[in-house]
Amino acid sequence: MPLTHPVGRKKANRFGLYDMSGNVLEWCEDHWHADYKEAPKDGRAWTEKVEDAHRVTRGGSWYNYDINCRVSGRDVVNADGRDSYIGYRLARY
Repeated sequence: MPLTHPVGRKKANRFGLYDMSGNVLEWCEDHWHADYKEAPKDGRAWTEKVEDAHRVTRGGSWYNYDINCRVSGRDVVNADGRDSYIGYRLARY
């Protein structure tokens, strides 16, 4: 069974960032919406409540096919979900 790898061990991307896709799906603050029609235009998280408790994950993981391991890869997961291929990224703003 594949597993995650320690962060920072692979080569950095062209922006000098490590592990931006392919290790674990990353939780996002955004609630799941099927499209971006009503999304905030200023880049803030889309936290408007919806009927269910689904959230956005991004980036793909070792569990996904390689076509989905990209930063634009977007998926939906129940907010209560847990698995070995879902994680989060600490970021400083």
